[in-house]
Amino acid sequence: MAESRGDDRLMSILRGPAPESGPSQDADAEPGDGTAASGYVTPDLGPFECENCQHFNPPGECNHPTVQADPEVQGQVEPEGCCNYFKSAHNETEAEEHGE
Repeated sequence: MAESRGDDRLMSILRGPAPESGPSQDADAEPGDGTAASGYVTPDLGPFECENCQHFNPPGECNHPTVQADPEVQGQVEPEGCCNYFKSAHNETEAEEHGE
């Protein structure tokens, strides 16, 4: 019986730590417009360019905190660019038009 416990322990060490359950997500991250699993969005929210995003400030600044903190971007974007935090300005405009 002791040999079996030793084998179980050895197998546990060889397997390594158990994988984390589900994708890791930052609790403070703002969700984009896409689906939770793949980020898929329908064409009616696009075209997916910075200039069509709620976070875009013309002529070329993004106010999303992650884009601001990105050392390679520092909040400076091109109107035709896009990132994973795209949030359609169409949704914001539509809500304003309907008094929501």
